[in-house]
Amino acid sequence: MKKMLILVACLISFGIALCSAQEIKYLSGTYDLSPSNIIETGKPVAANVYLLASEYEPEKAVLKLSIGIDNSIVKIDYDGESKTLVHLKSIELPLPKGVKTINISLSGNAPPVSKLTTINVVTVKVYVEYGDYKEDQDVITVPLQVTTTLISQALMEINHAEQKYTIALNLVNGLKAKNIPTAELDLKLKNAKELIDAAKELHNRGNADLAMQNAKSASSILDDVINDANELKKSYERKETAKKYIPIAIVILLIIALLLRKRRQELG
Repeated sequence: MKKMLILVACLISFGIALCSAQEIKYLSGTYDLSPSNIIETGKPVAANVYLLASEYEPEKAVLKLSIGIDNSIVKIDYDGESKTLVHLKSIELPLPKGVKTINISLSGNAPPVSKLTTINVVTVKVYVEYGDYKEDQDVITVPLQVTTTLISQALMEINHAEQKYTIALNLVNGLKAKNIPTAELDLKLKNAKELIDAAKELHNRGNADLAMQNAKSASSILDDVINDANELKKSYERKETAKKYIPIAIVILLIIALLLRKRRQELG
């Protein structure tokens, strides 16, 4: 019985130790990036990553970098040591015991893309060993959106077309609420929506030029819908206004007729 209790205690201790190891994150980090949000293909990119080691030092640690920019120059500084590596897409660097801080500076160029794409300028991981426990730990990722002038123009045209579609749809729905026939406008709206959807799909496939053409065609159709819908609305409002004044006009005419009749009677 005593041996069984000792065995159970050992198993529990091992389980606790394993769980504790799994919860330990050896490195944490922050970064700054220029530009910070979006960049065009080929333009220069610069990033700095600042890593801090926890008090739970592993028996073995290997820093792993995945580089997502072209023509990269990577400088890694840690506790008095410095390494510079160029034009690499992946880096593995064993870390010596006692490292407290690691600073990584990167520079390079945004890679070519065929659509608006989020790249990772750098992805940082660290391989650690705590006894029998071994794993690659995620540390930090530095994302950046990459585009081209043509892609940006295509997306702008798609956005403009979508805004016009919303305006046109609201106008047509307003006409329907007044029981004004909109069959022709409905067909144009359908065609415009199909062109917008096609433009989005073409962008996703990497055909920005054709995407922009489809978006412009949709905008042209929607301009017609908006103009026609506004004309129908004005025509309806004029008719409604006229309807309001018809009874008044009739009353005025009746009064004039009565006055004229009375005048004739007075004149004999």
